Amino acid sequence: MLLLPPKIIGPVSECSKVIEVQDQLVGTYVKIYANNQIVAQGPASSTDQIFLLNLTLAATQKITATQEKDGVVSDHSPDPAIVQRKPSQLGHITFATPLFACGQALQVLGAVSGSEVQIRDGNNLIGKAFATGPKTRVELSQPLELNHTLKAAQISCSLTSAPSQLSVTENPPSVLPGVAIGRINECDPSFPVGNVIVGAHVQFYKNGATFGSAFFDVTAATVNSPSEGFFKAGDEVYAVQSMCKGKLQSSPDFQKVIVGRASAIGTPSLLGPVCVSAHFIKATGLKQNAIITVFQDGEELGSCQTPSPEYEIPIGRLRTGGKIFIRQSYCNRKSENSNTITVVADVGPAVNNVLHDPLYECSVGVFITNLVPGTALVVLSRQLGEISSRIFVSAAEMEVGISPALIAGDVIQVRLLKCGGGELLSNEITVKKIPVEAGSAPSIRPVAIDTPVLVSQSFLRVTRIVVGALLDVYVNGQWFKTVFGRTEMMSIYMPLVQNQRIKIIQRLCDLVSRNNPEVTVIWPKPKAPVLDYPRNGELNTELTPILDWHDPGSGDRFQSARIFFIYMAVVPHAENQIRSVDAGGSTQFRVDDLLPNTQYSWSVTSYNEGGEENSGSFLFTTGNAPVPRVLLAFDAPIFISDDGITMTNPVPNRPTSAYINIVNAGALKATGYKVHWTLIRDVIGSSDVTVKSELIVIPDLEQDRHTQSKFSVPALSSGDYRIEAEFRDSGGNLTPFLPALPYPFSLH
Repeated sequence: MLLLPPKIIGPVSECSKVIEVQDQLVGTYVKIYANNQIVAQGPASSTDQIFLLNLTLAATQKITATQEKDGVVSDHSPDPAIVQRKPSQLGHITFATPLFACGQALQVLGAVSGSEVQIRDGNNLIGKAFATGPKTRVELSQPLELNHTLKAAQISCSLTSAPSQLSVTENPPSVLPGVAIGRINECDPSFPVGNVIVGAHVQFYKNGATFGSAFFDVTAATVNSPSEGFFKAGDEVYAVQSMCKGKLQSSPDFQKVIVGRASAIGTPSLLGPVCVSAHFIKATGLKQNAIITVFQDGEELGSCQTPSPEYEIPIGRLRTGGKIFIRQSYCNRKSENSNTITVVADVGPAVNNVLHDPLYECSVGVFITNLVPGTALVVLSRQLGEISSRIFVSAAEMEVGISPALIAGDVIQVRLLKCGGGELLSNEITVKKIPVEAGSAPSIRPVAIDTPVLVSQSFLRVTRIVVGALLDVYVNGQWFKTVFGRTEMMSIYMPLVQNQRIKIIQRLCDLVSRNNPEVTVIWPKPKAPVLDYPRNGELNTELTPILDWHDPGSGDRFQSARIFFIYMAVVPHAENQIRSVDAGGSTQFRVDDLLPNTQYSWSVTSYNEGGEENSGSFLFTTGNAPVPRVLLAFDAPIFISDDGITMTNPVPNRPTSAYINIVNAGALKATGYKVHWTLIRDVIGSSDVTVKSELIVIPDLEQDRHTQSKFSVPALSSGDYRIEAEFRDSGGNLTPFLPALPYPFSLH
């Protein structure tokens, strides 16, 4: 098997006593060189391993590594780490997150690479570790206690830094959340773990038996399997986190994962462009600890073992025009080939003004913009030299961790490495002293969170950031996450839930912001409805118009309306609510009984959990009353005789009373009207005789509904009769509605 070169994790200092190396295959033999002289070596037991140095490093030396197995030796690391100069004094180191009572692991940032980090509770040393880069994990010998102040110092090159201080302010939850474990298939080399409280002890179980444990200095990580083939289909895997010496424990039943059968190992992806002199390729979708093999034009260039799901694979034998793809394998399974990328000859930085200003002392990172993907960069300090690893550029903007933390008065610059060779130096920025807020105790200014904060946003807009500070985000009084303050104004992405209370505290050096405002997440108001018909100023509108509008927020689960309120009035009177309409239904409503030749105003208000928004009013004027279809018809009057017997038509005896069955046969609603009915006898050869005429009040008539009105009749003799009827208004005046067709009947 051909071997790819290992990667030196920088930066490296002449104070370093250890070197971190990645990318080697487990079981190979690793040698570390300073200017081609071996300074450390040993067998590889991990893909990410720390080796003790047996010689002292000197500033500007180039540090590389090789791996070898069965007589096959890899190339040297194509991008050597350049040894930093010895600092004149050791600067500040920073706690990566707030500290939880009962925690037994933490992370510090900004230590000089190779220094020994010591954590003390008072004078009691409770933890130490060697710094190998921007982040240093420290495991503690005893649980932290609430309100105790921890001190973190670094010792390097016979120098000792002033201690950094941070109080233990966070209580762990009274009920620890369950540990989340991602999907596992048999023979998987690793598995994701999340939902962990910083400092908690996590115990892993397979089929009820323990198989490993660790104190977590982060909330989520990818954990290595104990050995190849450790997981089998059907195994039950879960984890329990505990704190306060086991007094607090999460439920083992929170998420029990059943190991699935081995499936095809996922296909990795390459990110382009790949440049001939960049000396590494960026890959995603990797199985942690899987073996990655790189091919150029179908020829195998070598293999490495990746320590993370997203990785920059070092390789020094790329050629312009070469077709690159990779494949990953583990436990006798191979993935499909990745996408293919062509190696390009020259992609260079377009501008050199990339380093974001300002920079403040104690910052553990820098923000770089205007970058060209496919190139590489290194952050430089005028005092120390290289203070970052060689970074592959995969985006136009990047946040880069540095080691050690920035020192006031130092000058920082970025070396931009072009594809095809050559380099460009960025703008220079002088590191400033921290702007300190006046007050009884030194502090830095509090941030401002733009309001309103809406549940639909998924991010916070934050201003007044001290660039380079760490921003601790709290939700409902509990720490949620810590982010790096890249710029004075930025967005912090996080899930937002209605009525959450959010606060942000920023820290830099030992300074902490005070009087931090708290904001509450609210539901956004609906968008104002848009009125469609009747149009504003419309004339000759029908007397029963269909009001029509639309909801601009429709389809948005946050800004759509739940209910519409419709308001209408005769101008100039104030609008009154006439109806509420469920927004799940139609955005239309028919209005009845408008007066002819009258001006009306109408509007619609939408409502949801966040409040309401009004459309504003439209005006329209109705036209003349129309002559509608026949609104009145008869449905067989029922005549009742003196003895109470109901008679049909023709009626054999003399009735004394009757019911008129009135039918609304038209398309309009009749409200507030009267019916004038007339009983007429047809006399052959002479004028018809009106027997009885009466005005009767009818109830509201909806379309296709019936009503009955009882009335008395005089004693009728034999003969032919008919009933006629017509509408009158409430005052008894004739309306323009068409009369009913006469209803004839005969008496015998």
